[in-house]
Amino acid sequence: MLRKLKSGRAPTRKPKKQQPYRSLSEGPSPEERLARLLKESKERGITALSDEDFEQFMAEPSLWPDHERIDDFLAWRRQTRQEAR
Repeated sequence: MLRKLKSGRAPTRKPKKQQPYRSLSEGPSPEERLARLLKESKERGITALSDEDFEQFMAEPSLWPDHERIDDFLAWRRQTRQEAR
């Protein structure tokens, strides 16, 4: 809430300076971005999942319990957030 100044009028808020939209044409090309991503991931030792690792990951049981619906969880989360306001 804005408080009135001694002059009796409400202060005005300065509009936030908006960052100009950076056009993709100004930045690196998709090929350059991909090359940078691959280079940085190689430097950090990050590799893609192998087919075996992916199959093993998919075969493991889900972290989400089978007897619970995600919709019930989302409804509960929405309700708790509204109650917290």
